[in-house]
Amino acid sequence: MPTKNAPYYSCKAGRPETLKSHRQRHAAMKAAGEMGQIWITADNRQRQVHESSSGGWMTAEPEKFLAVDLKPLLLEEGMIEDGKPS
Repeated sequence: MPTKNAPYYSCKAGRPETLKSHRQRHAAMKAAGEMGQIWITADNRQRQVHESSSGGWMTAEPEKFLAVDLKPLLLEEGMIEDGKPS
């Protein structure tokens, strides 16, 4: 069960039911996996996760038509408050 007001949230690609909360960005990226999504609470923004050729993780802007939009999901679940513009 995700924790309210966590620094990071993740979900696997196309699977909003896999929503998890995290204390560290690296843990969120690892849980999301390739093409998964993370939400960065401090920046109030979403990033798409990709595995780099060196085996690490990096993020990029999400693909608008392929990515699960995390903000409405997090608002609906009461995990974040809509105090900042997206």
